[in-house]
Amino acid sequence: MDSTPLKGKFAIVTGGSRGLGRAIAIELARRGASILLTFTSSSAGAEKTVTDITAAGGKAHAVAANSHDSQKAADAIIAKALELSRDGIDIVVHNAADGSDQTLEQVDRAIFDRVMHANVLFPILLVKTCRPHL
Repeated sequence: MDSTPLKGKFAIVTGGSRGLGRAIAIELARRGASILLTFTSSSAGAEKTVTDITAAGGKAHAVAANSHDSQKAADAIIAKALELSRDGIDIVVHNAADGSDQTLEQVDRAIFDRVMHANVLFPILLVKTCRPHL
């Protein structure tokens, strides 16, 4: 059985510097995909993930992208992806997310907008921006 069924494929993993996103990026790379992971604040985590993937023989890069500035982030991610992959984008994993530990009574419009922007608007804009290259 082929241990690298994703060889030649290119994957974007948002929020790939830690936690579940890191695990997904590492597993996709183990299966042969080249990885572009995004991060907002954990550049050290992103660097470690890239180092771990490349040390295991995979290909990985990281790009800073703040999902709160959705279109700018989507444009930066796609520009980097197209710089790295001449064949386009095969896989997009939307792992980056934002939340709030506020109670319902404490949630105001700013908190609601921030969470919806990161968790709803950003994934939609990223897919729209990716679509011509999928």
